[in-house]
Amino acid sequence: VAAATCPTGLACPSAPMPPGSMRNLSLDELKRGVARLGSAENVARLLHRLREGRPVTVGVLGSSVAQMGGCLWQPGERCANYAGRGTDRDLGLFRPRHGAGFAVRFFRWLNSTWPHAGHRLYNGGLGMTPPQGALSCLFTHVPTDAHLVILEFGSTAAGLRHAAVEAIARALLSLPHRPALVFLSVREWCGSVHSGGAAKYDW
Repeated sequence: VAAATCPTGLACPSAPMPPGSMRNLSLDELKRGVARLGSAENVARLLHRLREGRPVTVGVLGSSVAQMGGCLWQPGERCANYAGRGTDRDLGLFRPRHGAGFAVRFFRWLNSTWPHAGHRLYNGGLGMTPPQGALSCLFTHVPTDAHLVILEFGSTAAGLRHAAVEAIARALLSLPHRPALVFLSVREWCGSVHSGGAAKYDW
C-alpha cells in the first residue's frame, strides 16, 4: 500500500504501511464505497414537511465521530463542545477546522434554507461504542419524533455487528414519522495513533 496522501496539515506516514498493520480497502471496496442516495421515498416525507414550513427534528447516532458532529441544546454533553459558539472548551487536537461539528453545520444550513424556530438537533453519539451498544436503549439516544437520523458507524467498523446496524435501521423506520436515514462513514486513513501517523486531526 502506497503512503497516504493527506490534506494540508495532516501528518501521514512517509513510507508504505506494512501488511496487516491496518485495515486497508481494496480497489473493489473503494468502488463500492461510492455514495448511494437510495430511493426518493427516503427523503420525500422530510422534504414535503420542510416545504410546508413545518419543524423537523434531526437525530445523530454513532460513536465519537458522531459526538464531534456537535449539538446545540444538550449542555454538559461532549457534543456541546462542537457547537461552534466560540465558548467551547479547549479540545486539544480535536478542534473542528470549521468552528463547529458537521451536524451543527448541516443543521444551520437546513435552518437557513427552510427556517423554523421549532427545528431541533439531538445528538445521541456514544464514544467508543459500536451500534450494538446502543440497540437495547436506542430511543434514549434518538428521539422518537425524528424526521431525519444521521447514522455514523464507520468509525467503529472493527467492532460493529452488521445485524445491529440492520436492527437499528429497522427500528427507526418503524417509527410513525418513518424518518429519512443517512449513513455517514468517516474512515481514518492517517493522522491518528491507530493508523501509525501523528495524533493530529484537522477537520
